Amino acid sequence: METKNINLYIGSLVVALALIVFSTSLMAQKLESKNSQGKYEIDILFVYTAKSKQDSHNLSKANSNGHRRVQSDGEVLEQQARQSFENSQISDVELRVVGEHVTDFVVPAGISKNALTDLVKSKDDGAMDEIHDIRDSLKADLVVFIGPNGPTPSCGDVNFPPDLGTPDLGFEEVSTNNAVHAFAVAHVICAFSPGGYSMLHEIGHLLHVRHHRASDGTRGQPFNFNHGFLFDRDASQKTRFRTLAAGGGKGLPPRILYWSNPEVRYQNVPTGIPEANNDAANAANTIRLTAQTIASYRVKP
Repeated sequence: METKNINLYIGSLVVALALIVFSTSLMAQKLESKNSQGKYEIDILFVYTAKSKQDSHNLSKANSNGHRRVQSDGEVLEQQARQSFENSQISDVELRVVGEHVTDFVVPAGISKNALTDLVKSKDDGAMDEIHDIRDSLKADLVVFIGPNGPTPSCGDVNFPPDLGTPDLGFEEVSTNNAVHAFAVAHVICAFSPGGYSMLHEIGHLLHVRHHRASDGTRGQPFNFNHGFLFDRDASQKTRFRTLAAGGGKGLPPRILYWSNPEVRYQNVPTGIPEANNDAANAANTIRLTAQTIASYRVKP
């Protein structure tokens, strides 16, 4: 009897392994290739309310010369992303804003950041449901809702279900199945502001990067090194910075346009911690490793 049970167990295990191999093979066939410039293109849909679109228009008004900002929000994000990737030695990833949509949804006053993010990503709740079809038609891998100034105290949010990762912080595995959760919120007031860069920060979470260690009690998934980096230990206080994925908090130094990378220095200080260390921080390598899968959330023709 015991031999029969063992054989049944082995047989079931072989079938299960075969199914895993088969599923992996099917997934591999759906993964995007690099473009002609050797980059994985991660495409983004921006969603606004009428108020947030107007808030964005007002905030873009003036540089020090009083001239209006010529660039659109999409162009600003693409430029900031390019600079951050160049600074961090990420040569094969590109963020592209492929569309904008203004929804007639009105953000309720006092709504929590998690509740707003849930409304953005939920499909059949009567709030902004049209964005899912627009995302599919544009083949947008990620969706970012640009919220108006005022309704919530947060600069942004990515709300993950508990079975996929630590809420607000990140996924536990790299899989195209995560596409249904690839939604973020960034509010106009701090989406693109130097020192905050909330838009890139939230997109970083969708790229599987977590906060700096002190802000994230992670279990080390999907990698042990997918953390932002905070440097606040200079006795002279002349060099203090956070990389893009580092968490927020009162009194913390400004964010810089760098993803953590122990091989890259800012003001002669490493911007990360080597992967062999228990407190490793290498968001740059995380993005390199996840980019192809995320670029495949919506496979282009």
